[in-house]
Amino acid sequence: MFTGAGMYNLMSYCMFANWVWYAFAVAGLVYWRFTRKDLERPMKINLIVPFFFIGLCLVLLGFR
Repeated sequence: MFTGAGMYNLMSYCMFANWVWYAFAVAGLVYWRFTRKDLERPMKINLIVPFFFIGLCLVLLGFR
């Protein structure tokens, strides 16, 4: 399993799970921005950046 194609498959599954997790984490931050407007944020960025990142994650997952 840890040689050749088995290792490639294992890394592929791990990276798939990572990109899913990253997309959900950024989507959660966007969700909090709209539902919890009263929270103090140390840094506020334009919404284009997280939506672009989520789109990039979905593209990477689609090409997997």
